[in-house]
Amino acid sequence: LAVEVITNMRTVKQLSMEHEVSRQYTNMVDQVLIMFWKPEAMFSIVLGLYWAMDSATLGLLYWRALVLVEKNEMDMSDVVMISAFGMFALEALKMVGMLAERIGKSFAAAHAFFDLFDRTPTIDNGSNKGQELTNFSGETDFNQVKFVYPSRPAVLVLNKLQLSIKSGQRIALVGASGCGKSTIVQLLERFYDVTHGELLLDGVDIRKLNLQWLRSRLGVVSQEPV
Repeated sequence: LAVEVITNMRTVKQLSMEHEVSRQYTNMVDQVLIMFWKPEAMFSIVLGLYWAMDSATLGLLYWRALVLVEKNEMDMSDVVMISAFGMFALEALKMVGMLAERIGKSFAAAHAFFDLFDRTPTIDNGSNKGQELTNFSGETDFNQVKFVYPSRPAVLVLNKLQLSIKSGQRIALVGASGCGKSTIVQLLERFYDVTHGELLLDGVDIRKLNLQWLRSRLGVVSQEPV
């Protein structure tokens, strides 16, 4: 959002949207804060306890060594050796703590990675099943279609869309950015299935058609063709 606003600063000023953009950015920052403050707070507490234990352990070690020196049960060479051992041991524990944090993050990332590969898509792009229309004319009907993107389930992109396109008819979809023009094309390509309602091609539900056959009958030139 920040990059888009800075890049299009003139447009933001022309539309007097400075306060609205600031509000949206503040909401996004607040969401990130809510998401991360608990784990970061726990990490800070654990790190503080760790360093406190470090200092307390060295203090206890030196105190015990001085007590033994006073009782002539230990000489200064032993004190130096024990001090060096204590410092090296604590440094090793610090490294273990740092590695444990990284290992934990690696396990979490690997879990998300394997979950992605284990996920079964609702639309099988490699499927050869489904009906193939012999006399395909291209007549298209959107019948009370509702649609939301899986990543944004609270945003209703299409709401009871009713649209009929006859064979050979040329139409233009015109509207503001985000109103659902590209979504309609993606539904025709069956990148997504409609949430509610029906999308019919020649009177047949698009979900019953062979996916490979369907896409081979469509010609698309995108906004940024490669």
